Amino acid sequence: MGLLAGVVGVQLPILLILAFLPMLGIAGAYARLNRDEPNCGNGYTWVGVSLGPWLGFLTGWLLLVGVILFLAYTCAIVGSVLLQLAAKFGLHSIGGVPLDPNATLVCTVIGLVVLALVAVTAATGLAKAARFQVVLLGFEYVTIVGFCLVGIVFGHQPFEWAWFNPFGFASVTALTQGLVLAVFIYWGWDAAFSVTEETTTPGASARSGYLTLCTALALFLTGAIAFQRVLSPAELVAHPADALAYFAARLAAEPWATLPLLALLLSAVASMLAALIPTARQALAMGRDATLGSVWTRVHPKYGTPAAATGLAALVAVLIAMLSVVIPQVGAMVLASINAVGILVALYYGLTALACAVRFRALLRAGPGPALKVVVVPALSGLVMFGIGGVLVHSYLTKSDHLALDPDNGYFQLLCPGVVIALGLAVAAVAKWGRRSDYFGTGRGTDDLAIELRAEEADHARSRDRRHRPVAHRPCGQGLAYEHPPGRPDRADGERSPGEGAAARSRRRGRPDPRLRAARRRAGLQHGARGGGTAGPRSPARHDRQPVLLVVAADDPDGLPRDQGRRGGRVHLGRGGVREPVRQGQQRLLARHA
Repeated sequence: MGLLAGVVGVQLPILLILAFLPMLGIAGAYARLNRDEPNCGNGYTWVGVSLGPWLGFLTGWLLLVGVILFLAYTCAIVGSVLLQLAAKFGLHSIGGVPLDPNATLVCTVIGLVVLALVAVTAATGLAKAARFQVVLLGFEYVTIVGFCLVGIVFGHQPFEWAWFNPFGFASVTALTQGLVLAVFIYWGWDAAFSVTEETTTPGASARSGYLTLCTALALFLTGAIAFQRVLSPAELVAHPADALAYFAARLAAEPWATLPLLALLLSAVASMLAALIPTARQALAMGRDATLGSVWTRVHPKYGTPAAATGLAALVAVLIAMLSVVIPQVGAMVLASINAVGILVALYYGLTALACAVRFRALLRAGPGPALKVVVVPALSGLVMFGIGGVLVHSYLTKSDHLALDPDNGYFQLLCPGVVIALGLAVAAVAKWGRRSDYFGTGRGTDDLAIELRAEEADHARSRDRRHRPVAHRPCGQGLAYEHPPGRPDRADGERSPGEGAAARSRRRGRPDPRLRAARRRAGLQHGARGGGTAGPRSPARHDRQPVLLVVAADDPDGLPRDQGRRGGRVHLGRGGVREPVRQGQQRLLARHA
C-alpha cells in the first residue's frame, strides 16, 4: 500500500478498481477457454492451439519460471517474518545461533524448511491442500478485515469521495505507473484453472477464479480505505515495506498488534501453496506433451497428484534461493527478475486473452452480447496487458544510462526477463527437434485423459484394482472423450507394440488417434465422421466385459460449433442397446462403468 500511495497519493482506491478491470476481462477469457477445453496447462494449451505452439510454449514457460523465481524470493521473506514473530515471544537464538530477522542466510534456511513442508502438503492431495489453505486464509481474512474495519470506523483521517475520482490523478504518468504496479498485485487468481482436471465440472474452476479475483478486490479496497483513514499520505510513503505492522501498531497495543504480523506470515505460506499447486500442473501438462521431460509427468499412485513436478519445482526454487545467498550475482539476478516480473505476467496474461479472442472470433457475427463478452473484452484486456508491459520496458530503458550488475539498474532489470524468454525458446527448440514433440506440429496439448489426477486420496486397498478407480467426466480435444479399459489403462488403443516407448507413441499421435477410432466403432459411428452420424446396430460396447455409455459431443451452447467441427450425435447405451438423442449443450462422451 505504501509503495502505491507514493505513486498516486490518495487516489489509491480508484487505482485498484481501474487495475481490476483488465484482470476481470482476462478472467472471462480464462473461463470461456476452460469451458471449451479444460486442461491443467490452461494458457499453454489454449495459446498453442489459437496462436501457435511457440507462443503457447512461451506462455507456459513464463508462468513456470516466474512462479519458481517467486518461490525462491519468498523464502527469505517468510523466514524473516517468522523470526520477527519469534523475537516478540522472546526467542532470539537456538543452539547459540542468533535468530536475526535481517540475516539473509538464516532467514533463507528457515524459509526453505517452510517451503519443503508446503511442497509435502501440495503433493499429498489436492483436497488436503485446499483444507489447509482454507484454514490459513480464514485466519488471515478475519484478522486483516477486523483491523481494517476498526480503522475505517475509528480512524482520524477524514473520508473523502474524491479518493474514487478517476480524474483526480496528479498526472497521466502517475496513473500509468500506478496501473503498472497495481495490476500485478492481482497476480495468482488464475490458479483455480490449473486444477480443472480434478474438479467435477469446468464451471467450478471458473467460479473459483471469479471469486478469488473479486475477493482480492474487496480486500484491497477495504485495506486501502482503512489505511488512508488511519495513516496520512506522508506516513504511508514513509513505510512502504512495513505498512501493515505500522498500521496495526497505530490501532492496538501488544499483543493484539502482533496478529497482523501473524496474518502476514500465514498469507506468505498460503501464497507459496497457491503458487506451487498450479506450477506443478503446468509442468505436468508440458511434460505429457514431451515439451518438458517425462519426469514431470509422474503422478503419485496413492494421492493422484503430480508429486514429481511438485517436488522438482520446489527443489529448483531451493537451489536458486541457496545460490542467491552464496553467490551475490545470482541474488542480484533473482531480485532484478522479481522487480521485472510484471513483464512476464503481462506477456502470458495478454497472450491468453488474445487466444480467446482469436479462437471465438466467429462469435462477432453471433450478436453484440457474445461478441462483446468473448471477443472484444478479452482482446482489449490483452492489449492493455501488452501496453502495461511496454510501459515497464520503456521505464527500464530510461531508468539508467549504462548496464550494471545491480538489481536497481534499469538495463539489468530488463536483461533478466530477456534471459528467461531466450532460455525458454532454447528449451522449446530442444523439445521440437530433440524430443520430436508433436505439440510443435499442431499446438494442441495431450488430452487430459492421458494422465489421471485426483482431488481425493485413493483408498489403498481398492486402488490395486483399477476397475474401482473413479471415472472422470472429461472432454477430449478430438471430439470424443473416453475412459481407459479397467485393468488395462496403458493399452486402450489396442495398437501398442511390445516395448513401445513414449517417443514412439508421440510420433504416432500425428495419425488419427486409434482410441478415437475404437470409441467411434463401439458407438456405431463411421470412422470418417466428425462426431456425426447415428448409432448403428452394433452389439453393446464393452470394456473387459463391462458395459459402457457413449455420448457424442453436441454443438456448443453459444451456437458456435465445437472445436474441429464437432456436431451432435446419439447415445449408445451398452446395456440393452438403448439409444437416445443428445441434448443441446452436452460437451463430451462419457464412459461410465455399469
